Amino acid sequence: MENKIIAVDFDGTLCVDALPGIGEPRWRVIDYLNKQKKSGAKLILWTCRTGKKLQEAVVWCRERGITFDAINENLKEVIEFFGGDSRKILADEYIDDKAIPISSAADLAIGDENRKTVVLDKDLETMLISAMRYALGRRSYMVSLTVGFLIPLLPQLSDWCLNVMIRDLVEEYTLAARVTSYSPLGDPCDVAEWDRMKEALVAEREKRDA
Repeated sequence: MENKIIAVDFDGTLCVDALPGIGEPRWRVIDYLNKQKKSGAKLILWTCRTGKKLQEAVVWCRERGITFDAINENLKEVIEFFGGDSRKILADEYIDDKAIPISSAADLAIGDENRKTVVLDKDLETMLISAMRYALGRRSYMVSLTVGFLIPLLPQLSDWCLNVMIRDLVEEYTLAARVTSYSPLGDPCDVAEWDRMKEALVAEREKRDA
């Protein structure tokens, strides 16, 4: 297709999940979609909402500048191309708070019995910190690759390494809250990965402090 196609979920993605109500806007995702729309991208709302709840979501999005080229169906040109409307939405990007990147799915498939244990010393932990710092702000597969690699290792990290990672991530989120000219955490798909990393770090810290 000539234009980029983006399929986006609603609850938990465009807004904080508060179904059957509508939560607070996730402005970074909204701003990203509006920017992509201006650049010629086609937007599809792909949500489990139906009927009145779906219409409420569409109106809510319109009030925040987002207009969709299709809602819970493929674009007309896609339907014509394939000769019908499949249940799967054809898109170049899928933005969903429940999405799992390929790297994470592959990691889950390994299984605990086959997972190699890495012996971590101070030098290797320093390299892991450097890898996370390198990935912060990147807009590429490197973000999901790095997060997918680091999360399984968190239980093996020293308190020093864990605390440095938490500090670095908190500083980046603080910067992201202040800056409006660009997104220090990258695109929405990257932000979702860093949200996952932050949750994993906090969970590991709380487990050790319990």
